[in-house]
Amino acid sequence: MAMVQAPKNRVSFIRQLKPCKDTWRIEVRILRLWRNYNKDSGNTIEMVFVDKEGTRIHASVGEQLIKPFEGKLTEGDAKVVQLFKLYDAHGDYRTTAHPYKIGFFQTTFVGTADEFPSEVLEKYFADYNDIVGGKLDNSRLVTGRVEPRQSAVATLVNKVALLQKKFSYCQPSLLTRNDVKFVFKLARDAIVSQIKWPEETSKGKTFKETCVICYEGITVDKMFSVDGCFHRFCFSCMKQHVEVKLLGGKTATCPSDGCKSEVKMDCCAKFLDPKLVEVMIQRKKEGSINVSDKVYCPYPKCSELMAKAEVFEYTKQFFVATEQSPARKCMKCGLFFCMQCKVPWHYKDTCEDFSKSKRYQNAGDGMLKSLAQSKRWRQCIRCNNMVELAFGCYHITCRCGYEFCYTCGAEWKNKKATCACPIWNERNIIRETNVNRR
Repeated sequence: MAMVQAPKNRVSFIRQLKPCKDTWRIEVRILRLWRNYNKDSGNTIEMVFVDKEGTRIHASVGEQLIKPFEGKLTEGDAKVVQLFKLYDAHGDYRTTAHPYKIGFFQTTFVGTADEFPSEVLEKYFADYNDIVGGKLDNSRLVTGRVEPRQSAVATLVNKVALLQKKFSYCQPSLLTRNDVKFVFKLARDAIVSQIKWPEETSKGKTFKETCVICYEGITVDKMFSVDGCFHRFCFSCMKQHVEVKLLGGKTATCPSDGCKSEVKMDCCAKFLDPKLVEVMIQRKKEGSINVSDKVYCPYPKCSELMAKAEVFEYTKQFFVATEQSPARKCMKCGLFFCMQCKVPWHYKDTCEDFSKSKRYQNAGDGMLKSLAQSKRWRQCIRCNNMVELAFGCYHITCRCGYEFCYTCGAEWKNKKATCACPIWNERNIIRETNVNRR
């Protein structure tokens, strides 16, 4: 039987690999091999290679090539690999620190590396002291397997690093399995040290914790812990904080100074009215869509928020001339509307003719513009939202972040006006309610 041998090319080390050519030849051991799936690339074979120097690199076999290669690749085997592509390696939780990763071709050669050493001096797993010391680079894995962001391992590593920052001193202690109870005792003692002890009630002793916002002693079951940072506040303070953020059109983050951990919607049901939870869901959806891509259904009983791209693709299923027409079909109520005029669809009229008609003047958008003119409101040119100056200077910052002059609409750049309009008027500086009290 004929033996297949690799071409006699010079063997390179992994540290030498660069995407300048695809004829590289390396001898490696397959440290890790696993199947992976995601919606973009489908099924793949993922591997971590290590060479004689102990340097590692990630390798991947695409869905179309799994069948010819799966029988040649086994975790633990030493292989000769030649003719492959190098891609940039990026993203969090990468399996190696190498700047590139290997991609297999149909012509990639895989053979046996008979002279590869049985043991390779390489430091594969992250050092335990680096993990508990908060020094772990989140661009690398602990176990060497690509885990999703919400995986138990990735979450644990992030939480350990975060918790470590809260201690003035942290020293890892290696214990045997028989000493697990000692670990639980330390954990209980740490928790108890943060609790205000105890207060006598008619029902006996209750544990209380001090809220860092209102400084009230609150029972532990009425304290809210923010996911991701573990900062704790009482339900009452969190309720006020979240409501204020929602009224300002923003999503809520942790109230702790400088902390940007997101307050998750499902957790807010403990202290928020169900209607406000729905508002939070809407705010999160609004925040996920760029201002210029937001589309609202103009029908008063619907007002569904959609992205331009998704409503375009949805309309194409029902309307052949979608690319030539501003007509769009709402993804919730199913009614057609005009993207340009932002009103129910005007079937026989062009947008220009419709804007001059009485139907437009009586439509919601026409009535809004008429009201805006009478009230001297201004329209943000970036997101088209109406803005009313209740009090203060004429420097306006819209909820979308766009800054402009309330008098003429000129843009503010780098916190400076681009027009010669006055910055303020005395009658607008003080709230009208305060003036009336004097």
